[in-house]
Parts: sequence; C-alpha cells; structure tokens
Amino acid sequence: MDAIGLLEEKLDDILNDATEKMARSHLKHYEMKGSGQTRDRLRTLCGALLESLQRDSRTPMIRYAEKIGDERFSAGFALGEVQTAFNVLEESIWEQILKGMKPAEYADAVESINGVLRTGKDAVARIYFSLVTNPPWG
Repeated sequence: MDAIGLLEEKLDDILNDATEKMARSHLKHYEMKGSGQTRDRLRTLCGALLESLQRDSRTPMIRYAEKIGDERFSAGFALGEVQTAFNVLEESIWEQILKGMKPAEYADAVESINGVLRTGKDAVARIYFSLVTNPPWG
C-alpha cells in the first residue's frame, strides 16, 4: 500500500484520532468551535495533503495553508494552535502507517507525507509573520 491508499482507506480513523488529540490539547479557539468543526478542518487539511500527494505537487497544500494562515490570524488564533493541527494530523497518520504498511514502505510514506505537511506549516508561519510585521489594519 502506498501513502495515498493508506490515507484514503484510513481517513476516518486518522480523523477520529486527530480530533481526540486536538481536544486533549485544550486549544482555546478549537475548543470554542467544538469537535465537529475541528474534525471538518482536519478533514480539509487532510484533503489538501491528499491532493498534493496525488498531483505530486505541494501547490495545493501551499494554497490551503496560506488561506488558513490568513483566516486564523484574522480570527485571533495563535500560530501554535494552527501548527498543532498539522502536528496531530501528522502523528495520527504515522500511527496508521505503522499499523497498515509494511516496514519497507514506512520511509517513503513518512517522507512524502511529512514533506507536504512541513511545507504547509512553513506557509502558515510565513503568512503569520507577514501579517504581524505588516498588519492589514495599519
């Protein structure tokens, strides 16, 4: 099984686990939105990950990350809150990789998934840093 197949097959398990991890993180803005909306956001993030893997292009993740970076910054989310969403999704995916793939497949799957998620985290951070240094209101 490859990374794309694993993500498609285990999406519900990944989202269930990641949503629980987000709840245990007690992040102010995600708690305010509730677990249903948190799960939806994680699903959309996972969708950007899948699209990037399917296209073999990081552009879908970058576009999505820039969009949520701007939205979350404007809504008052701390950068750490947004980065945690990426981190818990990544951790939940790793757990499924270890359960559902052969050891010989681990390295390629982790490398491709981590690379796309790292690109997304970097794009979010760049948007935050840009908005902090050049706020749209002043």
